[in-house]
Amino acid sequence: MSDKYLRNEQQHLLNSIGTEVCWGWSPAIDFVSLLAKRPRRFAENSASQDVIDRIVDGRREVPPSASPVSAAKTSPSSRSKDEAELDDLIAQIQSRKATSTKAAEAAPGESAESQPHCSPPYSSSTASPAPAAVADDEVNILLAGASDIRHLLRTFSSLRAAESADGTRRPQPTYHFYVYEPNLRLHCRHLFFLQWLLDSMFALEELEERVLMFLDVYGNALMRDITAAQVRNVVQRLRKALETDSSSLLRIASFEEMKSKERDFVEGQLAHWTRDASTANIKEQWAQRVRQEMAERYDNRDNIIDWDFVFHLTEYTNLLKFPEYRTWRNTGVAFDVSHINPRRGFSYEYKVPNKTLCFFSGAGRGVYAGDIKNGPFFSFGALTQNAHIRQRTTDGTCRHGNGVVSMHNVRAWLYTLMTGLPWPWADHAFAWDDANNYNYLPPGTPSGVAYTAALPKVRVHLVGLEWDRFVRHCKEGQVPRMDAAFFGTSCTQYMTPTVLGDVMSGAAHAVVVAETAKFIVDAEDVAKKVYIAKLDDLAHAGGWARDDALTNDLHEGKSDPLPVKGTMTDAQKVSQERYMQPSLLAYVAKAPA
Repeated sequence: MSDKYLRNEQQHLLNSIGTEVCWGWSPAIDFVSLLAKRPRRFAENSASQDVIDRIVDGRREVPPSASPVSAAKTSPSSRSKDEAELDDLIAQIQSRKATSTKAAEAAPGESAESQPHCSPPYSSSTASPAPAAVADDEVNILLAGASDIRHLLRTFSSLRAAESADGTRRPQPTYHFYVYEPNLRLHCRHLFFLQWLLDSMFALEELEERVLMFLDVYGNALMRDITAAQVRNVVQRLRKALETDSSSLLRIASFEEMKSKERDFVEGQLAHWTRDASTANIKEQWAQRVRQEMAERYDNRDNIIDWDFVFHLTEYTNLLKFPEYRTWRNTGVAFDVSHINPRRGFSYEYKVPNKTLCFFSGAGRGVYAGDIKNGPFFSFGALTQNAHIRQRTTDGTCRHGNGVVSMHNVRAWLYTLMTGLPWPWADHAFAWDDANNYNYLPPGTPSGVAYTAALPKVRVHLVGLEWDRFVRHCKEGQVPRMDAAFFGTSCTQYMTPTVLGDVMSGAAHAVVVAETAKFIVDAEDVAKKVYIAKLDDLAHAGGWARDDALTNDLHEGKSDPLPVKGTMTDAQKVSQERYMQPSLLAYVAKAPA
């Protein structure tokens, strides 16, 4: 029996979206191309004194008696070349200001030239060198509330492609990702997928099956037997890697921003994933959550699901089919191979609980407390660069489902990680029609050669639950300032002036991306607009403003709006407005007045 009507709206919303969401509700971001569109320069000499003072105030204060050189030696935060140049600019301005003040206070007949000769302003070229906190070849990115690995996977792929451009291996900057999640258990999934990438050594003839298993673990509450076996193998190697300081995983992942007890919790949760005594009855828990959601309408749940799909999803995205959404709402299986690329003579049964989605108690009882209404469709399937599969049909929907779009995207990124070559986009051909269409590979691909995913120069720093502690480390210089940041819906409340001032870099190329509530089914249009307005207000209070050009770039790969014949009706205007609503917003620091 449901107690739906005994709960308030907030409790009802939490039941539908969950308290431990394991996927994001916005497309993956390629931070390489995003930062490439921003000018990498600091403020010019014409910057106002107010901007300089604001930058100075954000730094660690140095006692007045201390000289600039000694301050550089004793400061715990080291400086990059650009920061040193900015220090020169600040010192020159302060020196000129001090000189003019002394001249004004001098006797009327005394000129500025008659004042005692002042020592030259501090220059980084004359001071003893200090270790650099942010080298010129390092990029720092904050992911707050991303909930999954989508941004990492796409950015890794772009870095790998840039390294191997024109057949030559080009040096690329080291990318540091600082990953913060309000739910500590999500770091288990991040580590799992990183280990999965490191273990991805196979012939390209297996590429499509590996991609399908990836989607299986990522978004399905129930998995196939073959996927469950791979999960067990990856987790066993993951646990062993965490115990070995020299492992390839720990050369990429860092726990420096996480407390020991938090790391112990992560490792304790991972232990349950391979323990047979630890069980999670997701199928029963899913049914209970759906009954709680629908109450007396449960027997007519397919009609309710149809209503949610038609009035709350189709007008926001065309890259989703109703059978996919209905199957996921009823069973928790979002990426069913029978909807993506089935083969004749093969059966696809989803029976094994996906333990990576569950929280386990000390007794080994797993509980699923994730999303049951919105779905994992938008991280990998909301946009695609493959123009062949995103075109609309006569009824306005996509030619293929979200699973096909997600498979094409993940396959392209994984192919680039393994080979360093770009994936040639092509139309989707079903293996049901021709067995040769299964595991399509570009012409000329060598067969029988085992590849492994070659990760670029990256470092993933897992941040603990104490957000204020991380912000303080950024302010004190223990953690470098961020060149880019992403705030998911679970962390947009952290976009405060303090965070934007103490965490983000003062460079002109810095950019902040915020996730909107576009794909949240229970959110009304008014609430979604208010949410966007609130994000704009938070950014404005911190001295940032929305950049429409960058926001549009974040939505590349989106299908054109549904064409309208004749005069547009009010309903068509609402539909187009919903479709054009952004799922991501880009903000840049305001130019000085």
